[in-house]
Amino acid sequence: IQLTELLTDAKCKICALTESLVIDHCHKTNKIRGIICKKCNTSIGGLLDDWKLVKKAYEYLFNFEQNGDINEVI
Repeated sequence: IQLTELLTDAKCKICALTESLVIDHCHKTNKIRGIICKKCNTSIGGLLDDWKLVKKAYEYLFNFEQNGDINEVI
């Protein structure tokens, strides 16, 4: 990814926030993934950059919103 590509649409690729942006990178490969806000970057980091954990978090929130109670996600 070129820096100019990242800056062309300078907003968080997750929540579309345009403030407190950071350059996100993969901790395994050190490759730049894109620009995201600090809050989303911290959230991804809290889930260990693991898409499986992100998916479980999504399912947890989705199930609660749909059913009004906590469902087994694992």
